[in-house]
Amino acid sequence: HYDLGVAYREMGLLADAIHEFELAGRDPSRECVCQSMVGMIHLQMGDVDRAIDAWIKGLHAAEKTREQELALLYELGNAYESRSA
Repeated sequence: HYDLGVAYREMGLLADAIHEFELAGRDPSRECVCQSMVGMIHLQMGDVDRAIDAWIKGLHAAEKTREQELALLYELGNAYESRSA
């Protein structure tokens, strides 16, 4: 499902990509990265609030690396900053 999500995103089928990343994110080892991708797609679609929600969900994933956590925090900071501008 993850690879299909990437393919859909590259083809511009963003709703389908979100669906596939949500399915792939059911695997605890992929939840963080999938929520990161969902957040990026929502941001690409102009929905900052839903992007933030996805990234926060990714931060709550049981399995994540320090690098994944830092990347999500960075994206959250940028999103919050863009909302206040």
